[in-house]
Amino acid sequence: VNKLDKGSLALQILSFSEKFQLLDPRSRTPDPRVAHNAALIEVAAGLTAIIQLLTPRRNFIFLVIYWQYLQTRFTLELLADQGGPMVSAFYRLDAAILTRISSIPALLGPYTKLKSILASQIPKPGSQADSSTKKRCSIM
Repeated sequence: VNKLDKGSLALQILSFSEKFQLLDPRSRTPDPRVAHNAALIEVAAGLTAIIQLLTPRRNFIFLVIYWQYLQTRFTLELLADQGGPMVSAFYRLDAAILTRISSIPALLGPYTKLKSILASQIPKPGSQADSSTKKRCSIM
């Protein structure tokens, strides 16, 4: 009775959970793919919030706050010189967009301009803005 049949629900749940383990089975350390997939899902949620602006369920305040959160995560990972999962998720999104619109010059120009405007809002590691922020920061 306790044996698992080939088509049993318990066996299906066990095989499903083995595919999505949080720890690498060999080294028992956190699996980096989980963090990368979570970052991709967070970016997709941000894009969904932009699309929802066209529907009656729009929420502009949520959109602004959520994208501030994504920008903060991106900036922290970029300034830590690690290039973490959020940075790679945005690079993957950029590559996917560029492959789809590269043959359409009417979209490529505005996208490139928007990308440069958004990139100017992120401080670069080792830039003057980064060093001046460190000088002004104090905890009392």
